[in-house]
Amino acid sequence: MKEGGKLKILLLDDERLIRMSVAARLRRTDFEIVGVGTPDEAVARLRRERFLAIITDVVMGDVDGFMFRDIVRGMNREIPILFFTSLVNDEGCDFLNRVLEDRYSSYLPKNASTEVLIGRLERAVRPYRLEVEMREMKADLDAALRLASSVQTSMLPRWAHVRENVFYGTCWHPFSMVSGDLYDYVPVGPDATIFIFGDISGHGVSASLAMTAVQAFLKQFDGVDDAHARDVAQLASQIDRFIYRNLQGVAYMSGLVVYFNSKENRVRVCNAGHPDLKCFDRLGRAIDLNPEHRGGFPLGLMAKSDYTEADVVDQVVPEDALFFAYSDGIVDLTSDAQGEDRLPPELLDDLVAETVRSIDREGTLTSVALPSKVYDLLQDFGYDHPQDDITLAVFGRTRQRPGVHYVEVAIDVANIDIAVRRAGECLSSDSRFADVAPRVELLLGEFLMNLHDHGFDPVTRHREFALVRLQMRADDVVVSVWHRARPWDVASKPIDPDAALDRANAALDNHGRGVAIIRKLASRSGRQSFGGLNLNTFYVPLELK
Repeated sequence: MKEGGKLKILLLDDERLIRMSVAARLRRTDFEIVGVGTPDEAVARLRRERFLAIITDVVMGDVDGFMFRDIVRGMNREIPILFFTSLVNDEGCDFLNRVLEDRYSSYLPKNASTEVLIGRLERAVRPYRLEVEMREMKADLDAALRLASSVQTSMLPRWAHVRENVFYGTCWHPFSMVSGDLYDYVPVGPDATIFIFGDISGHGVSASLAMTAVQAFLKQFDGVDDAHARDVAQLASQIDRFIYRNLQGVAYMSGLVVYFNSKENRVRVCNAGHPDLKCFDRLGRAIDLNPEHRGGFPLGLMAKSDYTEADVVDQVVPEDALFFAYSDGIVDLTSDAQGEDRLPPELLDDLVAETVRSIDREGTLTSVALPSKVYDLLQDFGYDHPQDDITLAVFGRTRQRPGVHYVEVAIDVANIDIAVRRAGECLSSDSRFADVAPRVELLLGEFLMNLHDHGFDPVTRHREFALVRLQMRADDVVVSVWHRARPWDVASKPIDPDAALDRANAALDNHGRGVAIIRKLASRSGRQSFGGLNLNTFYVPLELK
C-alpha cells in the first residue's frame, strides 16, 4: 500500500501515453502510479497488491469504467475510484449521476492540472488511508488480545474437576476477549482443597495483565501442607503483599481464599472485599456462613494490611453443602444496554437455590454444571447485558452414588483412548454390566473423536476436556458427556443406522459412520446447552434388541 514512502495508486487506461504522462507528473510527489492497460490486468494487480485509490478511464472497449467499478466493488467496497476522462458537455448530467451512484467515486478531468490531480488524489486517499490504518490497528490489537486470552485460559485450571471427595465447576466469561477475573484450585491431600477467587480492579488489557501475574504467583501454593492451607489469613496476606509490591498503582484485587475439608465438612474463608461465599444444602436452603460480616480490604490496596484470624469465617456445614463463589460481574448484569436495570440480589439467590434443587430431579444433571445453568437462567430472565467480567463457581463434597462413575477426558487422541478404556473398566467392575461395556466404549470413542475432529479449534483443543458421567441402571447405562465443543445433536436427522453403516462399509468410507454407530448403540439420546456448556446424553441398553 505504501512502499518506500510512496502511496500506491492503480491507474487503468488503455492508452500507454496517458499512463506514462500521469506517472511522470506525479513522480516527485508522495504518489506512486502503477499503470495497467486492461481491466483484467487491473483486477490481477488488485488481487496481488494493495492500493489506496484507483484512477480509471471510462471508455475502454468491451468493459467500460462503470463495469470495471462493479467488478472492483465485489472485491473492495470502499477503495476510492476516480473516473479519468475527457468527456465534456454531459447533457442531463448522466455521466456525473452515474459517478455519484457510488459514495466512494469521484470525477477527474484528463486535462486537469498537476495541482488539481494531486489535490483530488489527496482528498480521496486521506480518509480511506486512515480507515485502512485503523482497521489494521484493530486487527493487530485483536490478534494481541486473542493471544492474551489464550495465555489467560492456559493458566486457569480446568473448568471442572471431580475427585473422589471434592469437586468444583466454573463458568468464566470475559467481558471482552480478556478478563480480570481469576480462580485457582489447589488440592491438599485426599480430603482438603484451597480455592482462590479474585477480581482485578479495572478492565481490559491492564486488568488481564495483572490477572496473569497473580495467576502465575498462585502456582507457588501447589504442594502446601494442610496446616498452612488452613491458615487462609496468611495465604491472603501473601497474595496481598505480592500485589502491593508488584502491581502497586496498577491494580488491586477483591478475593476469596477458601480452605475446604470434605472429611470434616469444614470451610474456612478469608474475604478480601469480595462478594461473600454463598452456601446451600441440597434442598436449596441457604446457609449464612458470615453473619458477622468478617473480612478485610481488597488485596494489594494498601501497605501492611495483613489479614488475621479475626477476618476468617470458620464453619462446619452439612455434608451435602454446596458453595457458590461469583465475581461482581454477576450482580452487575442488567436487562438493558444502558446498565440501569441491575440484577436483584434476591433473584440470584432464588435461581441458585432452584438450580440446586434441580440436581435430584434431573438424573443426568451433575453439580459441576450448576454455574453454567445459573448463568443461562439469568439470561432467560432477561439479565443478558454484562457490564463486567463474569465468574461463577461451585464446589463441595463429591456425592458417592452407587453405580455412578466420572471419567475426565483431555481432548487429544491418546487421552481419549485412555478415558474410553477407563469407562469400560468402571462398567466391567460389575459383572452385570460386563457385556454392555464394549458397546459403551465404542459409542463413547466415536462421540469423543467427533468432538476432537469437529468440535474445537485445532489450535486450542489441547486445553479442553470433557467430563463423562456413567450411571448404571437396571436396564441401561446412561452416558452423559459435558463439554464446551460446538453443539452436536446426533438425533437431529432421521437416519436408518443399519443402512448408513452398510453404505459406508460398501464404499470403504468412514464418513458418517460415527453418527450411525451411536444411533445403533443408543436406544435414545438427548442434548442440552446452556451458558456455553453442552450436555450430550446417550442411553445404552443392557441388551441389544
